[in-house]
Amino acid sequence: MFHKSNKYFKNKNFIQKAFYGSNTPLHTIFPGVPEATEHVKLKYSEPKYSTKDGIRIVSIESTSPNAYVTLSFHGGSRVETQENLGASSFIKQFAYKATPNFTQVGITRAIEMNTVLFKSSVSREDISYNASLAKYQVESFFPTLGEITRPKIREFEVAVLESNLVEQSATLNSDPLNLLSDRFHRVAFRGEGLGNSISPFHSRLSLDHAQWVEVLHKYVSNYFVRERAVLVGVGVSSEQLEAHVSSYLSVLPSGKDAIPRTQKYYGGEHFGDGYGDTHLIIGFEGLPIINPKIHALNLIYTLLGGGCKLAREFPGNGRTSILNQELVEKMPSVVTASTFNSNYRDTGLFGIYLRTTGENASVIDNLCQQIHSLSKLNASQLESAKKQLKMQLSLYYDCNEKRAELAKRFLLAGMDPISSQNFISQVDNITLEDINSVLKHLTSSKPILIAEGNITGVVGVDQITRNLSNVTR
Repeated sequence: MFHKSNKYFKNKNFIQKAFYGSNTPLHTIFPGVPEATEHVKLKYSEPKYSTKDGIRIVSIESTSPNAYVTLSFHGGSRVETQENLGASSFIKQFAYKATPNFTQVGITRAIEMNTVLFKSSVSREDISYNASLAKYQVESFFPTLGEITRPKIREFEVAVLESNLVEQSATLNSDPLNLLSDRFHRVAFRGEGLGNSISPFHSRLSLDHAQWVEVLHKYVSNYFVRERAVLVGVGVSSEQLEAHVSSYLSVLPSGKDAIPRTQKYYGGEHFGDGYGDTHLIIGFEGLPIINPKIHALNLIYTLLGGGCKLAREFPGNGRTSILNQELVEKMPSVVTASTFNSNYRDTGLFGIYLRTTGENASVIDNLCQQIHSLSKLNASQLESAKKQLKMQLSLYYDCNEKRAELAKRFLLAGMDPISSQNFISQVDNITLEDINSVLKHLTSSKPILIAEGNITGVVGVDQITRNLSNVTR
């Protein structure tokens, strides 16, 4: 054992001298240490789709020593009604609560012992249980996963979780961007389906704990069924997944996957008067994840980009994007500009967030001009943008979690799963006609305008519609 005193390490050759003598060079390879080898590139198979006992299964085999498993149920806040608003967010929290065969401490310990990282998540379209784990842990994890799908849901657990969720909801609503995004969806879909908030607990405190227990049990019985379940395993074979489904997920009851009706988009505006900076979202109806022209929309998202006056400059932070160059850098009143693109099963939302200190009318007018400029792309600019988009998508999907997410989302949309490699390769097919077609789709929908803070000078959706009336060639 080496002594901890620093004096023994003043000479940088100390360790080499101690073991190999005074003339040992620093680049010497010690015994037992292999020489440098080429970087090992991991390989992933094409998704293999199957069904077992009504549960849809996707296997993506890989040469990685790690695995990723996600079990999702087609539901989320989209399927909630006025009677059970918030149920999805509530149920997500029960992943660490008691089950028929485990106490709360027992299930928590089982998750810790059999995964590297575990999380439950909720979106507008699904509830998911996600585990990153070593391949040798897959066998021991599935009994735990089967238990998690059967929470006991007791009244005292509801009381504890409710207070936590109320605090989380208040924290989320204190962030202007979260609040704007929530209202953006509400205005787009008039507060139904995708317009439901993911965590609306500020409006659900009227239910007492016993009522919540009844609501949550009903939610689980309706949506935690085989026909709504999707199981994706990266680094796990199809045979393994099917065997685990038979052994541990057979506890799920049979039911119906009542696909939500196609969501109607409305558009409109919301003004919330206040003080300080102006926070704006201007948006349009986007495209579903499975639309053939989804990458044309992704390319528009990449080109518009965004920036912030308060951010440090470094490579890859959007300094060359249109919104940063034309709004953030050239207009003193624009503090932040950013683009977002949300894609769902049958529709989507595309928007731009702006934080300004004034001159709102001229900022909105300039934004419309920049959207119009996209219709004037030439072939050289298009090819450059396609390379940039492919690089961004390659980085985004270069992990097991995102590969599983892509396969899951296609299955939940009623399509066969697609590999990330094939999904990214479709970028090469984008044409100038596709860009103009998507721009026309965006701007022909009724715009959405959400304004908070100092709304002086903010024009309405009718004026925005007129500004965008000649966007495409």
